[in-house]
Amino acid sequence: MTDWSTGELQKAIEARDHKTILEELELLKPHYHQIIFPDLIASSEKIVVQMANKKRRDKRTATVNLVTDTLRGSVGDDQLDEIGMLLGHIEVFEDGYDRILSTLQKTPFAKLSPERQISACLCFESYQFDRVRHEINSLLMANKRSIPHAVSFRDANDRPVPPEAVIDAIVSAAGATLKMIAGAQKWDTEGRITLPTFEILDEEASSAGGANEILAHSWKTWNRLEELHRFNGAPFTLQTEESLPDGLPPNVKRLIRFGHARTALYQIASAYRAGDVTHQNIMENVVIQAVKDRIVPRHKSAKLPPHQFVSDDEYVAILALSEVLSLSVAQDVEEYHGLRIVEWLRGLAVLSNLATAYDEGRSENDPPILIMLDSEIVNALQRGGLTSDKALEFIDNVSFHQKSIDLFDAPLVSIAGGKRLLFLPTLVGQSHANTLLSLLSRLEVTFEDKGKAFERRVTKLFNDAGAYAKSFSFKKGGEDFEIDALVEWGGMLFLFECKNWALPASRPVAMRRFEDGMEATVKQVLRQKLALETWPETVEAKFGKQIAGLPIIPCVLNNLPYARIGDHEGVYLYDYSSLKRFMTSGTLNARSVATFGKEDRRELRIPTLKIWKGGKPTAEDLLEQLKEPVALKILLAHTETDHRTLYLDEETLVISDEIHREDVTGKSMVELSGKSWSGVRMQQDRFAKKAKKSRLKEERSRKAATRPFWK
Repeated sequence: MTDWSTGELQKAIEARDHKTILEELELLKPHYHQIIFPDLIASSEKIVVQMANKKRRDKRTATVNLVTDTLRGSVGDDQLDEIGMLLGHIEVFEDGYDRILSTLQKTPFAKLSPERQISACLCFESYQFDRVRHEINSLLMANKRSIPHAVSFRDANDRPVPPEAVIDAIVSAAGATLKMIAGAQKWDTEGRITLPTFEILDEEASSAGGANEILAHSWKTWNRLEELHRFNGAPFTLQTEESLPDGLPPNVKRLIRFGHARTALYQIASAYRAGDVTHQNIMENVVIQAVKDRIVPRHKSAKLPPHQFVSDDEYVAILALSEVLSLSVAQDVEEYHGLRIVEWLRGLAVLSNLATAYDEGRSENDPPILIMLDSEIVNALQRGGLTSDKALEFIDNVSFHQKSIDLFDAPLVSIAGGKRLLFLPTLVGQSHANTLLSLLSRLEVTFEDKGKAFERRVTKLFNDAGAYAKSFSFKKGGEDFEIDALVEWGGMLFLFECKNWALPASRPVAMRRFEDGMEATVKQVLRQKLALETWPETVEAKFGKQIAGLPIIPCVLNNLPYARIGDHEGVYLYDYSSLKRFMTSGTLNARSVATFGKEDRRELRIPTLKIWKGGKPTAEDLLEQLKEPVALKILLAHTETDHRTLYLDEETLVISDEIHREDVTGKSMVELSGKSWSGVRMQQDRFAKKAKKSRLKEERSRKAATRPFWK
């Protein structure tokens, strides 16, 4: 374990505090050989100055030069050369932002006042949301589906575009414009954005906001790409006229290319899988139809969960978070940034209810834009069970900020005069669980202190299955060792380090912190493995079983769905949802739900992919899953890589490698297992016909029971 850190140095670099930089470099001198200085500078959040500000950029360059000059002679020339290259890359990134803003200045949108620009943009995107919802409903009806997750649009290249991705684009454009204009106009005191005014425009008047949409997407995309390079190591190259490849449009004079960030696939997989888990919880709630009697009408006062709920969605979110966080959310009394989890969820549910009530009650002539007084929002939150102080704390945390990931986790926009705009595209139909996980990730909330509950959950899962599992600690060689879960099963020892961390949000800086945490945890597990091998007698006394000579399988077990294929330095990375599925079911199933009667809903499960070789799980089966988790196998079978293009201006083309997921359908899952789709469909059709026959029989019986005796 190290007793030193580069954290204070990085903070000083971000603050351009030259005195503290020199002091920290002196303290860190004995550890220079362990520090990668180019990476430390690149991953400083404020090292790139997005707005064209020569004074700030010059001060940044002077700060980096100070670090370079201080290190000269103490670190290798390769590190100094890389810092020099980094400064060149930073200039390219800042030039990219300048080109986007310069292009913006040439559009009709630029002729509007900044206040009118914001109004036009947010109103335009809100009307866009209205149109997209209409298209989604048409798509659902055409495909006979009930939830948006079950259908996709197709783009010009016939790639699947989920409805949520279309809404993401709307939200991204609005958020990027807010950040651009608020930053340029200095409406963001300490990062908190407050609009001086806001005018609700009709659809025609807001159309000017459409001219900005493409450039807003360009800003957001460019920001993501340059941060993926700095924080996550995405390859980056710049080619100018002398070295351009053939086949480019004649106007292109500069080509910038970005490759995949390291571990990109696993980050994308975890995001998809987290969404899938949420949708699965929604489907299961539809089946059980629980707690309807505890759902309070929107306009009435409500107690906090588990006593009462303000919507079906709030209840589903509590189920989902209780599952993924391995804790009883409704019973958890700990506060995170001043609020319990149920209070965070209640706040989101109340905002969603306010937006939904307005949306459902407005006429066709009313705009899809809602502005409320702060006092009105506070009153609504108090009716929802929050105190006045907690209501204000909640409002502050969900109001849009320069550091907000997007308008999903910060759906309120502050307006001078004590008002807030409630952004309907992120509040109507909101997934409270996903939103809260993203919000808490941005606030750097972890659930490590809840780790003991997770450890107990893991050991119970194995013990219930007939294996031998135990958590314990011991001290040896002057060091403490905490063993979260050691499992003896089938002649193998599975060593689990359990991590109850929130998944990283889509921001590259959060992804980087998460991956750094995984790297540190891998080293920790290897340290524990060495201790088990070095002092088996001590371990046996604590564990209660002989371990000498047994092969040790080290694994980082994440509570949330993050895993990798293969081992990393000899350590596997797996997740609890995969482990639970493995221990409880030997197959993946094609599922169908049908109504057989008024109170009779049934589910048909047809086995597809096999996970166990036999009739019950074995240690060998688990080892195979650690090497290739079935969830990632499915994702890889439905994943493709393509190239996306972006113009910073007329002469600068950006090409990035992107990963997208094809639709995961019943048909594709069955075919992945090697089974016949037509055979599965035949079973599902028989199930549906049987359900219809049962409903008709029940209807005839009901009518017969109510028919007068003389007829």
